[in-house]
Amino acid sequence: MTPDVRIGRGVVSRLPEVLGQARRVLIVHGRRSFRAGPAATAVDGLATGVRYYAGVRPNPALQQVREAVALAHEFKPDTIVGIGGGSAMDVAKCVAVLGRCAADPRSFLLGSSPIPDRRSVRLVQIPTIAGSGSELTCFATVYFGHRKLSLDHPSARADHVLIDPDLAATVPMPAAAASALDAMAQAVESAWAVAATVESRDLAMRALETLTPVLAAATSGRTFAEPGLRTELARGAALAGAAINTSRTTAAHALSYALTARYGITHGAAVGLHLRWLIGHNSAVTATDTRHPGGPDALRRLIDDLQRICLMGAGVPLETMIDRLLSMHGADGFQIPRREWHEDLSGGRALNNPRQVSHEDVLRNTCVPRRSSGIGAVAPGPAPTYTGGLMKASTDSLPCFIGELPVPDLEERIKASDGLLTFECGDEEAVLRAARSVGEVMLHPDSDARGVTPIRLTEGRTDVGLTTGELMAHTDRPATENPPRYLFLWCKRGSDDGGETVAYRGRDVVRYLEEHDPDTLTAVTSSQAAIFRTAQYEHVGPIIRIEDGEVVSVRLRFDRLIHFSWEVARNLPAFLVALESVARRFALQPGQGYILDNLTWFHGRTSYTGDREVSRIMVA
Repeated sequence: MTPDVRIGRGVVSRLPEVLGQARRVLIVHGRRSFRAGPAATAVDGLATGVRYYAGVRPNPALQQVREAVALAHEFKPDTIVGIGGGSAMDVAKCVAVLGRCAADPRSFLLGSSPIPDRRSVRLVQIPTIAGSGSELTCFATVYFGHRKLSLDHPSARADHVLIDPDLAATVPMPAAAASALDAMAQAVESAWAVAATVESRDLAMRALETLTPVLAAATSGRTFAEPGLRTELARGAALAGAAINTSRTTAAHALSYALTARYGITHGAAVGLHLRWLIGHNSAVTATDTRHPGGPDALRRLIDDLQRICLMGAGVPLETMIDRLLSMHGADGFQIPRREWHEDLSGGRALNNPRQVSHEDVLRNTCVPRRSSGIGAVAPGPAPTYTGGLMKASTDSLPCFIGELPVPDLEERIKASDGLLTFECGDEEAVLRAARSVGEVMLHPDSDARGVTPIRLTEGRTDVGLTTGELMAHTDRPATENPPRYLFLWCKRGSDDGGETVAYRGRDVVRYLEEHDPDTLTAVTSSQAAIFRTAQYEHVGPIIRIEDGEVVSVRLRFDRLIHFSWEVARNLPAFLVALESVARRFALQPGQGYILDNLTWFHGRTSYTGDREVSRIMVA
C-alpha cells in the first residue's frame, strides 16, 4: 500500500477533505506540538465525532500503547489520525493495527501473537517535525523498560500523509537538530543497506541531495525557522522515510536504541553519535568482513558518492555535518558510555549493515583512551553532560522506587539505602509531611515559609537552577558549615523535552578514580581542594572527604562561587570524565520525586524546554 502524500505549507487544512465520510475519529498526539500549531484548528473544525489520546511522550512506553488501544476498544473509531513527532505517529500505527485486537499489545510487539493481515480503520499521519520519517514507514518503536519492542507490518503504513512545514515552526532548536540528524542518517543508512534496492537507493540519494543544502544553511544560522528551509527539510525527510521503508536502517540505528532507553539520549542524536564513526568503519571494509552485495569496492565507491553529495550540497564531509547538528542539539562532545553491545548487534538492523560490526569495533571507536597524569598529558575530556532532549521515565525505570508516599519507617528506609530513593506522591503537602518525618526542614533564601523552594524558570535570575539550562553535578549549600543531609525533590510540572535528573554516588566516583586516575583522586580529596563562598558563608575543604576508607561527605558546585585549587583545576577534565562514567539518569513525570543523601551524592539536571517545575525541600 502506497500512501497518498501531500506536502506543502497549509496542507493540514485539507484534513477534512482527506477524512471524507469518517464518522468517528481518534486523534493520537503529543503533549504540545498539536495544540501549538494549525493542526488543532483543522481538527477543531471537523464535523464528526472526535476523541483524543493526548500526551504521547518521546520514546513511548508500552503502557501508552496499552492506554491508547484501550481507548480505541471503547470508542471504536473508523479513522486514526497521528499528529506529532515520530513517537506520536508510532503510537498511532499501533492503535490502527492493534486497536481491534483482544490480546495485550505486548504479545504482538514481541511476536508471540500474529498481527492481522489487514486493518479495518484508516490511518492518517501528520508530522509536526521533519526527520523521523515515521509517517511513511510501516514500523514503529515502543519501549518496555530498557527493552525496545517493534511493530513491523505492511498494515502499519498510512493511507494518507499530510506534511505541512508550518507545523514545525515552534519546534525548539535542539529537537529540530536531532530530527534533522535522524533524516540524514536514514538517507545514508538506506543508501548503504544490504537490503537496499535500486529504487530505494535512488530515493536515499535524492533525500541526501535535498537535505544537505538545508542542513548547511540551518547549521550556519543555527536555526530552522526559515519557512523555505522547513519545506525542503520536510521534503528530504519524506524521501528518506520512503527509502528506509524498503531498505530498513542499519547499525547506527541498531546501536542507538540503548542510548535512548538506558541513558535518555534523544533518538536522532543517539543515531548521529554512532553514524559518525560508522562512516569510517564501513569505508574500511575488506573482502573478509563485507556484507554488501556488490563487495568492498562497490561499498567504498558508494560511500565516496555520499561524501561527494554532502561536499557539493554543504561544503563539508558527512562527519562535519553530523558534528554541527550534534552541537545544535547540545550533544557535542558527548562520550558514548562503555557497555556491552553484543545484544544490540544481534538483530536485523545490525545485520543489514554493509560491513560486519563487532562489540570490539564499537568499543574501539567510542571509548576514551585512559588518561595519563601530568600537566602535559593528553586528557580524554571533559565529557560534557548530554544536554539534548531526553525520554521520560515510567516508574519501571525509576531507581530504588519505594512506591507512593507516605511509606512507613521512611527514615529507616533512607538510612538503610544507598542514599537515593524515588517515589510517587499526589501532592506537595504530602511530600512536605514526609520530609518533616525524617528531620527538620531547612529554610532557604528562595524558599517559602514552609521551606519549599520552587525550582523553575524564573525571570531575572541567572542562577542556573532557575533557568532552563544544564545544571552540572553539585551538592546543595556546600559553603555552609552544615549542609542539608537529605533533599526531597518532587516534580510538580514536567518538561516538554529534557530536564532529566542525573545522580552520581560519591563512592562510585572514588572507585573509578582509584582505578583510572589516582592523581585526580588525590587532588579532589585534598583538604585544600576548593573554596566554597557565598555572601554569608565560606568553607575550605575537599570535594570528596574520605575517612577510614569511606566517603563521609561531598561538596561541589560549578559557578563563580567556587575556587578550585591548582591541582584540582588541572585535573578537572579527568574528574568530569569520572562523573560522567558513573552517572545515573532518570526522568521524573509529574507526581514523581526522589530523596537524595546530599552528603554522599552529587546531582544535576539536563537542560530542558517547557514550564517544568520541581519542588525542593532540604532536611537537616
